[in-house]
Amino acid sequence: MNPLSQPDSPLVLVVDDDRSLRTLLRFAMEEEGYQVAEANNGENCLAEFARLKPDIVLLDAVMPVMDGFSCCSQLRTLSSAAHTPVLMITVLDDQESVDQAFAVGATDYVTKPIHWAVLRQRVTRLLEASRSVIQVQQVTEALQKQIQRERLFREIAQRLTQASTLEDILNPSVQEILEFLKVDRVSLNHINGSFITPSASDGGTSVFKGSLKDSDWEMEYAQEFKAGRVVAISDIQQEGVPACVSKCLEPLNIKSALMVPIFIRGEWWGLLEAAHSDSRDWEAEMVDVLVDVANLMAIAIGYSC
Repeated sequence: MNPLSQPDSPLVLVVDDDRSLRTLLRFAMEEEGYQVAEANNGENCLAEFARLKPDIVLLDAVMPVMDGFSCCSQLRTLSSAAHTPVLMITVLDDQESVDQAFAVGATDYVTKPIHWAVLRQRVTRLLEASRSVIQVQQVTEALQKQIQRERLFREIAQRLTQASTLEDILNPSVQEILEFLKVDRVSLNHINGSFITPSASDGGTSVFKGSLKDSDWEMEYAQEFKAGRVVAISDIQQEGVPACVSKCLEPLNIKSALMVPIFIRGEWWGLLEAAHSDSRDWEAEMVDVLVDVANLMAIAIGYSC
């Protein structure tokens, strides 16, 4: 890596079967402060792209094994490459080749011999445009998530005022939590087993009912729950997870879990839990959503008691 580049600087993947040209391209990009990775044909490009997720690809059109046109076409089938700019670099400058480059998904096109000042400007422009697209996408996704979150809370709160039974509140609400958090399982469990939650299933997802008194693995965290703290397990094999927790959850095909304590009239009542069959990082937004839903559930349960 060029000592002038920073760890967070854009990563450029240079793809060319000509070692000398790859070296010149690498030097040119490193002078601009970019990180650089290399591949010598289309197949290696696909492998390196999957491994490194570069910010831009400089792709030669004419190469053995897999040419740049086929490589670019396959790149565009990858969801991770949807917004990654691909700059085709080639000796081919006829109209048919130019049209083919754009048809397979190239973002821009330059010809050999390379005009280095032009290349630098093209790379800068493409990276700036790509960042703008990603920022717009992130803002859009965040807005959609916020709208979904507000709808979830509004519908649960509405049921609190309109539903005649606790089951009328819990059954649809649990399904909505499953869909919002994109988890496999949600459960509401009372600490002593005197309360039973409704159970339902839809499309392979499950809602369990039960009590904590028969669940050794949950009671491992009893002191945390009594103190009002949320417990998030990203992976049951991670350091710090008690052995009995891993032993209990593995047969249930649960690799990650998020558990929020529920308090009724100041006393620890039980847990609202979300679980998933894959490892996952529980983002702050997910934790906040489940905490807010647990508070609404506490209101519903308090009314019924």
